[in-house]
Amino acid sequence: MYQLRRSLFSIELFGIIILFLGILSFASNCESIEKQIIIGKTDAEILIEKGRASSLLALSEEEYDKIAEMLAKQTKFIVLRKKLETSKETMYGYNFPHGRDYRVGFSLMGNDQIGYNLCPDLDGNGDLNNDPVYEFDLKNDQYILEFDESIPSLEKSDTVPTRLKFLLVISSSKRPGVEGPQTNILLYNEFVRYGKLHVGDRDITFALRGKGEVYGMPHQDVFFDMNEDGEFDLSRIRSFEKYLVSEKYVNLGGWSYEFLVDPKGENLKLVPLQNKREPRIELIAGYMAPDFNFIDMNGISRSFSEYRDKIVLLEFWGYWCAPCWEAAPYLMKAYADYHDQGFDVLGIHSGDEKEKIQDFLKKFKMYWTQIIETDSNCPIHDLFRVDRWPTYFLIDRDGKIISDELHAEQLEEELKRIYSLNQ
Repeated sequence: MYQLRRSLFSIELFGIIILFLGILSFASNCESIEKQIIIGKTDAEILIEKGRASSLLALSEEEYDKIAEMLAKQTKFIVLRKKLETSKETMYGYNFPHGRDYRVGFSLMGNDQIGYNLCPDLDGNGDLNNDPVYEFDLKNDQYILEFDESIPSLEKSDTVPTRLKFLLVISSSKRPGVEGPQTNILLYNEFVRYGKLHVGDRDITFALRGKGEVYGMPHQDVFFDMNEDGEFDLSRIRSFEKYLVSEKYVNLGGWSYEFLVDPKGENLKLVPLQNKREPRIELIAGYMAPDFNFIDMNGISRSFSEYRDKIVLLEFWGYWCAPCWEAAPYLMKAYADYHDQGFDVLGIHSGDEKEKIQDFLKKFKMYWTQIIETDSNCPIHDLFRVDRWPTYFLIDRDGKIISDELHAEQLEEELKRIYSLNQ
């Protein structure tokens, strides 16, 4: 009887072991399935007609010539040497996009009564007389131009034509020191492609944002539908669902993945990692700004924590950046009006050309501390995930982010609001 019981016990134990090993094997297989590379294909691209747009200022000939004199020293800006002869009311601009890196001049002719015509320097030779003229259409009380041209690249080594595809809308803005609204052109040149990723037992919607049929550049965006509401706010500069391509990693469904964007935006690939990564730092209003150490332009070692007890604006900018030129008078005025009350600015410049930076600072009387970073060494840009210039973060006295989407023209009013609350 004892032998029988022992035999039965052995059989039961053996069965339990087999069952346990089977469970482990099943779990291992599930894990193997879970950790396979995931690929999500995208739909056709859609032009983003609302939200963020570049602004092309239309200036008087005198204003244009002053700025062109300074921009002429920069290889990526091609200024106008010979303007179009016309009897129409004419304005000029300097930052019409020509491919990924170059900016060319343009003329804008007309007004709201007679309509508008645009002549950009498409051949990039500084002479508008051989360039085509485009007419804006009046639709829903707005003058718009759907621009779509393939032209030779200005890069000598690039034999592939450059495609310029965007929507242009006549608008107006107020500039400091100038009476009345000033004409400008809003340029919408970003596209989005949507798709789905099957992660575990979930279908996660994603979106890729690109320009001119180019996706996957380090400064471009990937959106993941983290809250599964099926919506993305593409107009926001920062969001818990938005990732720069340069960030490379995302946590989804309990796993960490490296994400890879197809250069044409046709798909998104998730490659599983062996170890789970820590959640990333959020850089939106209400969260603490990360601390960092730096060496300023004068070679002095500093820390951002020194700015505690001040309202401080982090200004990511470049002397080569046309919108930074437009923003400079607003920053200068805000600094002059509120510096004595405890407001400060910390500039982080992209690009190591100290002499040109100093010329810019002197011209606009920008007396605050400056940091210089390069494309290959930009830890503060990376820390704050900067993907455009200028970018501003307004930080309170305790180091908390007040605003992560501030525009320069809004700064004075925001400071007025903050300081009135503290009186």
